Amino acid sequence: MDDWVPVALEDALPPDAVLSVCHEDKRIVLFRRGDKVYALEDWCPHIGAMLSKGTFDQFTIQCPLHGVVYSVTTGAALSDPNWGPARPFPARIRDGAIEIDWSKRAYTIPHP
Repeated sequence: MDDWVPVALEDALPPDAVLSVCHEDKRIVLFRRGDKVYALEDWCPHIGAMLSKGTFDQFTIQCPLHGVVYSVTTGAALSDPNWGPARPFPARIRDGAIEIDWSKRAYTIPHP
């Protein structure tokens, strides 16, 4: 069952930009390419670096600590070393808000 929750206003994330937000106890990084929005947990699977501090290029984000490149659309690690995927969230723009499907959250590793 989907559980869409607003996490930011649409105007807070211009095209080709990155925005880090918090919802409950999770940091989420939002990416916008044109009219599409994508979301990942703002947490590198390796040692927990904030992906939002990395370099965003087209449809990838590079971890600021060890340079692993992740797909912003799927969370897949696209380079080595590969410590697994970043956790994606379905995301959409609706009625001027950016929403994520909160039913897709998981609590495998607590954030500091």
